[in-house]
Amino acid sequence: MFTKATLDLFKKNQSLFICIFSVLIFQLTVTFTVFYSLKDQENPLREKLYKNYPIVKERPILFFLIIPIIFTYFILIAIHLTPSFPIKLALFSVFALFKAFFLTLSHTFISNEVIMFGLLATIGIFVLMLFFASVLINMKFDMLQYGGLLFSCLLTIIFISLINIFFLQDSLVTNILRFCILVIMTIYIIYDTYEILYRQGIFTSDCVSGAIDYYIDFMSIFRNLTKLADDLN
Repeated sequence: MFTKATLDLFKKNQSLFICIFSVLIFQLTVTFTVFYSLKDQENPLREKLYKNYPIVKERPILFFLIIPIIFTYFILIAIHLTPSFPIKLALFSVFALFKAFFLTLSHTFISNEVIMFGLLATIGIFVLMLFFASVLINMKFDMLQYGGLLFSCLLTIIFISLINIFFLQDSLVTNILRFCILVIMTIYIIYDTYEILYRQGIFTSDCVSGAIDYYIDFMSIFRNLTKLADDLN
């Protein structure tokens, strides 16, 4: 049973959460609609890209790692600095289309069954973590104090992943790292919920920032979950 203080907290932020989840669902719909439309083409997108632009195959680190990271960084900065809600939403849509394109490239040869499993499992994890966040809030547990630890763990895993990509190229290490990212991004759903509720200065002007945080959590979980499921299949 939730306490009155917890219920009042969620009631106070009801309109904010409605806005956040409306934007989130819209952008996820954009991403997966484009993803499925590209993936279901007769010629796999990745092979077509390699054929038309051989430089992409010759320099995969540049086109599949460095450029996506740079693009993601600058578009998220642009969204953060833009005061206009419609422009923020438009930039978010561009980001969602970008993610759909690269999701197609990384999931070209993954079966539709595994993708559907990953999507449903990600939705289930997301809902479960939202409920768990509510329970922790009701228990007055301070999740915000662990933000630095979460971020440090994420950076450490990214650093090890880069070492694995450039030097080790070990499939077992890759799967272990995917599982670690999966766990951390699952916890981030709880942490982001706390931030929305208790650090409202970030989200009072609009709800795009909260939606982006949840979107990144969702897509990271989906991508790593489907990759793990495909490797174990």
